[in-house]
Amino acid sequence: MNNVQSVVPVVVGASVAETPASDMGEASPHGRSSVPAAQMSVAVATGREGLRDDLIRPLLLSGVCAVGWAAAILAGHYCDFGPMLHRIGLAVHILALVFSFGTILVIDWIGFLWLLGKRAIHEPGRLEAAAKPLIWGGLALLLASGALIHPDLSSTPTRVKLACVLVLMLNGLWIAPVMRRVLALPPDTRFGAVGRWLRMRLMIALAISQTCWWSAALIGMLNSTLRRWSGS
Repeated sequence: MNNVQSVVPVVVGASVAETPASDMGEASPHGRSSVPAAQMSVAVATGREGLRDDLIRPLLLSGVCAVGWAAAILAGHYCDFGPMLHRIGLAVHILALVFSFGTILVIDWIGFLWLLGKRAIHEPGRLEAAAKPLIWGGLALLLASGALIHPDLSSTPTRVKLACVLVLMLNGLWIAPVMRRVLALPPDTRFGAVGRWLRMRLMIALAISQTCWWSAALIGMLNSTLRRWSGS
């Protein structure tokens, strides 16, 4: 029999490495490689952990965000908190927008510079990880203060703004597994060397982030200006 090494794919997280069967165990009498049970169990555990991080966790957090978003809208629509709390809520709303939107602008700008080859691949991800409390804390304040300023749900721009807020929160949750893959790449990786699916996912997330944030911010400023002009 010729000494031929078969190649067996071994799944590690989201990557697939090709490993000679002779390195994984002894060949069976029928010419098939036998993978050690311990190595198989490690691969299964790794796959389950990847499934939890990439699918189950974002799905559960998406449900939590959707419930909080809906609760803030219903509280703002059905509860009248009075003019004093309205003014306080408006001030907190603007402050929270500065925190969260300003941080997102910096992170997306660093990511855009990486696309141009002017920054290292890990800089946007590390900045995002460090600024995560500002982003999500600002979003939580936006929801809470948004209820105090009594949004007009009969207005189409207001409904668009609220939809944008929900979309940008979900986008932030579902881009987290992608950013973990980006941080796992070598530090000198260029954008062109990244896989096609990963490049597409990053570009879509960037477009959604900027579109929703700018839309929500501009609609909010427009609504506030119209309220002042109308005296309401």
